[in-house]
Amino acid sequence: MIGLAYVISGLIVYNGTPKAYMQDFGDYLNWIVWLPVWMMGCHLAEKPTFRKLSPTLLCLLRGGIWFLASFAVLLTWKFNIGIPRTLFLFSIPGYFWIQAEIGSFTATSLAKRLENLGIWSYSLYLTHPLILWGAVQLMGQRTMGIGFTLLVVIVVLLVAYVFYQLVEKPSVQLARFLSTRWTSRESGSLH
Repeated sequence: MIGLAYVISGLIVYNGTPKAYMQDFGDYLNWIVWLPVWMMGCHLAEKPTFRKLSPTLLCLLRGGIWFLASFAVLLTWKFNIGIPRTLFLFSIPGYFWIQAEIGSFTATSLAKRLENLGIWSYSLYLTHPLILWGAVQLMGQRTMGIGFTLLVVIVVLLVAYVFYQLVEKPSVQLARFLSTRWTSRESGSLH
């Protein structure tokens, strides 16, 4: 499925004049363009285990990714290729790099402790634009000082955590419960 999504996305990304930014594809094509990248992220999230690389190999991979990222930035801005075309290509080695980083990191004791913090990061992703929009509306055209910026960061973190506790966590629990009930009902009907 990811391969098919990549072919369709590539046809859109590389057809016609290069687009400067992701949103330039509009509401109807933007989701199709970024579908394979999203699907690769889902694949990583669902993957139960990852291979741990040696420190030497991991450093070589990081150096290669740094080189590719630098080359992508050069292509994007110096040669006017646009972010969608370079990010589209970078997402493939990026997937393998993230996979290697996860495999190397999950082998550490720090990973479990940080996982408890990261469990509500999707709520952070969902709620931060509203808080940032509110801060901009409150400040108007004025520049936000460091104190106000720190306050906004604290509010964003608090709102995200509360949203996780009140909305996301119960929703996930409900989905798991319903999935278990559905699966047991389906397997019972097969006998």
